[in-house]
Amino acid sequence: MDIHQLKSFASVANEGSIRRASELLFLSQPAVSAHIKAMEEILGVSLFERTPSGMTLTEDGTRLLPKAQHTLQAHQRFLDEAKQIKNSLSGKLIIGVAANTSSQALGTLVSRLSEHYPDIQMDILNAPSLDIQAGLINGRFDVAFYNEGDIPRPEQNVIQVTQFGVDLVAPAGLLDHSKQQDWCYLAQQTWVIPSPSTCCGKLAEALFQQQGSTPKQLIRVDDEKVLRTLISGGVGVGLLHQDVAQEARLKGEVELIMTVKSAVPVYFTYLKNRAFEPIIQAACSSIQ
Repeated sequence: MDIHQLKSFASVANEGSIRRASELLFLSQPAVSAHIKAMEEILGVSLFERTPSGMTLTEDGTRLLPKAQHTLQAHQRFLDEAKQIKNSLSGKLIIGVAANTSSQALGTLVSRLSEHYPDIQMDILNAPSLDIQAGLINGRFDVAFYNEGDIPRPEQNVIQVTQFGVDLVAPAGLLDHSKQQDWCYLAQQTWVIPSPSTCCGKLAEALFQQQGSTPKQLIRVDDEKVLRTLISGGVGVGLLHQDVAQEARLKGEVELIMTVKSAVPVYFTYLKNRAFEPIIQAACSSIQ
């Protein structure tokens, strides 16, 4: 007796008709009839009574139907488990993250991978933007997020996942409003900015170069939470991501001086020669 015979038995019992059962099973009526006859011969019992109105289970058939249904359910669970094992991915994915990239994009990747590929272990490593590409080349990272900066190398695939703006802000009440666009006045203030290896640090350096001078006192801080705390606390002016600056402004902590850049892209990247690795494909699918 095979599983196809059990399927025919259960379908005829449920439908009360060989014709309707054959349509559900995509089999011919003679094939379904042959399955029922073979089962009756193997078991030595009569499973159905043939009547003008259709097929009716005998007492023996009624007793055996729940066992057949249980066997079919167990068979399906077996197939489902085998399919899950075949399609499951395991291993480690090392994600490089440049300072102050989008936490939302990273969160999307991690949550989707966790949901669909629970056997993948993820390590998230922070690094300056300048180190992201080198980390991909030397194998330190499998995939990475970084801000606008270095031009992607030919061996990289790059996907833009989001963007953010950068504002120059000052502690509420610190500056003379009439002089906020006066660079000589601003250059006399203490500036709290990230290191030059970060995106915002590069934007600050570009601003200094554009204005032709560097503020007299610079405090370098790479953690944006600490950066916001120092600016809000009155230490000096500085650069913040627009969403952070907007939140601080609504709370009365800072005032906007100017928008330094309205759209800084955030990229997801990996090496082209690794694009066909299943774990890289899973990451790309999740981020897209």
